[in-house]
Amino acid sequence: MRIAIDVSSAATPEGSGIAVYVSELIRHLDAAAAPGDSFLACCRASRWRHRARVPLPPGAAWRRRLFVEPLGFLLAGRLDVFHGTDARLPHWRGPALVATVHDLFSLISTEFADDRFRAKKIRRYRDLAARAHVFITPSAHTKRDIVTHLGVDPDRIVVTPEAWSAQFGVRSEAETAAARTRLGLPPRYILTVGLVSTRKHTAGLVRAFRSLRARGAAGDTALVIAGKDGFGAEEAYREAAKAHKGTVILLGHVPPENLPPLYAGAAVYAFPSLYEGFGIPILEAMASGVPVVASDRASIPEIAGDAALLVDPEDEEALARALEHALDDDALRAELRARGFARAALFSWDRTARETYAAYRRAIQIARER
Repeated sequence: MRIAIDVSSAATPEGSGIAVYVSELIRHLDAAAAPGDSFLACCRASRWRHRARVPLPPGAAWRRRLFVEPLGFLLAGRLDVFHGTDARLPHWRGPALVATVHDLFSLISTEFADDRFRAKKIRRYRDLAARAHVFITPSAHTKRDIVTHLGVDPDRIVVTPEAWSAQFGVRSEAETAAARTRLGLPPRYILTVGLVSTRKHTAGLVRAFRSLRARGAAGDTALVIAGKDGFGAEEAYREAAKAHKGTVILLGHVPPENLPPLYAGAAVYAFPSLYEGFGIPILEAMASGVPVVASDRASIPEIAGDAALLVDPEDEEALARALEHALDDDALRAELRARGFARAALFSWDRTARETYAAYRRAIQIARER
């Protein structure tokens, strides 16, 4: 097969979960591919200068290509598959079209993004529903959302769970202490990683943490928030300003090389998101040996299984109690740690790549039948 993959979402200095997905998919597709397959890592002009942030596997099977859609007809006729890895496809004729849709939060709620962003995303989703031969999505929950909100035939949707990257795992005290020194962190902290936003319920987590401290349950534990600002970040900053000085630490974007020891040094990982299509940080924390407290919403129970304390994120007192238990109950901490290792082991990027490659073959079959 001749396969083009849009890697633009990973060609950025401040990567997201989608950037992790794209980079890991590229890294693992070689093992899933057949001899003679060739791949083009296509990058849009707006991201081209950051293209080296998406390393390609060695060998002649992989090449980079500047992706300028109006000139796509020069490329399209030589392709079997085009994979839009972030809910976006070119208007080309010829190749089978595969679209990864990570979530549908723009359709699910008006509270998670501004009207302009939502309108742009809704147009794209509807375009995908009309033209994509196969959808890839990371969870059964998001598959149901795609069927319900876009009317897509479920037979055209392939669930390929995502995973955690190999650099995450248990670290020595020396490594975690060095990371704390670099980042200016106290010895004991609750961690959350992701956009500071309404959807991630960052403000609610801060309020739950303040409640924990108000009744003296947190001791010398801090709340560390790592991530750039997203929609609704102002509320989280207002709530953080009400906390006792130094107890809520907003790090902003943390470079990828600092994330593994940051995770491994946490006492608890908190993931109180109101809506997720998957939730890679849950697995990163579990692989790092950290007890997880997570939301009971959307796809999160599907990913966390029985290896996390699941709680209604909008019941902030319940969230505070769950954080307290995960901090102070040694037997529970040991159980969550063991379950977390077992749960994380069920997910791998090798599996994601194999199932994605099978989706390419399925898309070619559907395209021929149309």
